[in-house]
Amino acid sequence: MWKLLIQFFDQIPMIVLLVFDILIALFIVVANGGFILATIINAMGLTLIETILLSIILLLWSAVSITGFVSVFKKKLIAKTVFFHSIIFAITSIGILGWAISLLYKVPAKQYVWGCGGLTFFCTYSAYLLRRAVLHEFVRESSIAQNLHVIVLIVAMIVDLSVYSKLQTILS
Repeated sequence: MWKLLIQFFDQIPMIVLLVFDILIALFIVVANGGFILATIINAMGLTLIETILLSIILLLWSAVSITGFVSVFKKKLIAKTVFFHSIIFAITSIGILGWAISLLYKVPAKQYVWGCGGLTFFCTYSAYLLRRAVLHEFVRESSIAQNLHVIVLIVAMIVDLSVYSKLQTILS
């Protein structure tokens, strides 16, 4: 049954993945864009490094949105664009997962609201996208590449639940 589920996901057309990438990127841009603008205008207490990092995130995800929209109309570019998106997703996932793990070892100076499941979803989708767009040739040869998204799902879920539990303990 597990292999059937993996085969089902592997049959998802690249154009569907591209549209999904665009939706995620637009969500990230909308969610962070207003905050960055408000921070720059009102100096909302972010450090310079935090403001720069948020600005880089906004630029990267704007690029994902724009390249996605262009590729929808230029079908030849879909595979290359999803490849590019998978790299951005993977780098972002590693950064977010590292940041989440760091929250387990230090008490955050600021209060965070942790939506349990967001980290798990984002990291798992990123691994799936990387597996489909970059590692597709290794999937048949390597059981690690074949199950990368499952491995990431387990790791991200453990970190996600651990951070949620720790922050709930601190807030209580």
